[in-house]
Amino acid sequence: MTLLIRIQPMGLVDRIQAIAQNMSDMAVRVEQILQRSMANSRGKDGIFGSCETPKDPHYPDCTSKMDQMKTHCDEAH
Repeated sequence: MTLLIRIQPMGLVDRIQAIAQNMSDMAVRVEQILQRSMANSRGKDGIFGSCETPKDPHYPDCTSKMDQMKTHCDEAH
């Protein structure tokens, strides 16, 4: 009975380690996809390309926020 109790937790530890490894592998893949996506979407004006920010009176801060995000992304890369 004692041997059975010792074996079960080891199996559980192995499963947890396998799950952790799978999560780590997925994180690496997601990072690779994001890097490729960012590289492919990069235009002459940086990561956002040459798209324009729409001007909407209901959202007057939109343009300045987009400019801040563009600047931040350009500085990060």
